[in-house]
Amino acid sequence: MKKRTHRNFSNRLIFAAILFLPFTFGFLELTAKEIVWQTSILKAMEIAKKENKPIFVELYADWCTICKSLEKNILPDPQVQSSLNGYVKVRLNGEEFPNLMERYEVQGFPTLLFLDKYANYIQRLSGMPSKELLIREARLAEKNSNLENKLIAAWKKNPEFSQTNFELAVYYYQKEELEKSIDFFNKAFEKAKPSEWDTKRQSKYNIALIHMNLGKYKEAIVLWKDYINVFTKDPQLAGAYFHRGICYKETKDIAKAKLDFKKATEISEDEEERKMIREEWKSI
Repeated sequence: MKKRTHRNFSNRLIFAAILFLPFTFGFLELTAKEIVWQTSILKAMEIAKKENKPIFVELYADWCTICKSLEKNILPDPQVQSSLNGYVKVRLNGEEFPNLMERYEVQGFPTLLFLDKYANYIQRLSGMPSKELLIREARLAEKNSNLENKLIAAWKKNPEFSQTNFELAVYYYQKEELEKSIDFFNKAFEKAKPSEWDTKRQSKYNIALIHMNLGKYKEAIVLWKDYINVFTKDPQLAGAYFHRGICYKETKDIAKAKLDFKKATEISEDEEERKMIREEWKSI
């Protein structure tokens, strides 16, 4: 199922599942082969779903000397390559993908991400790992790549905990089971304590976005209206007006669409966002 995108403002949909288990290394006579790297997360997800494999991502920067050492001395090692055989492998210049950096909360280079086939986060390695550490973590992440069972088990232990509901909502969004995602985002919102303002905010924002992805623009307008009325000091308020403007545009209410685009432009503090909004505005 293809998601319809409107160059959405990024929202963090991240959860952690970091597990550490012992691993015993074998001493096989291996021959290194050149790693086949993908250069697109979307293409990697397509392959991963087809082949039922997790995803390994190397995020680097051109100026990063540690990255060059990693690529020269660690990744070509035969045992390292063997531990990554079960992955779809992606290499990306992190500075060219700021939304990806934000989503996975990457703070520096190199960062190695272990993701499931839907690009849900499993675990990471930051900095320069030893060969032994990388091999161990690759094996562990592959074992733990069936996140759904683990997330459901955690939810069953404490279904009243807002975070377990939020994590399942994110998982099903990535899996493109959007109705399930909406259900768990609603539960996360309902069960979040008053102090968990960010969970409530992100849940409502994502519910509205998903309705747009499903083409339910009239329902999304109502959801964005509620969001704007409740989260009046939200840093993503410009995004809410922008997306509601798109919904009005899709339902042919052009006058209201223009008003929302105008409001989004006025309150956005980011020039790139304002440029995006103006382009959408001009397209009417």
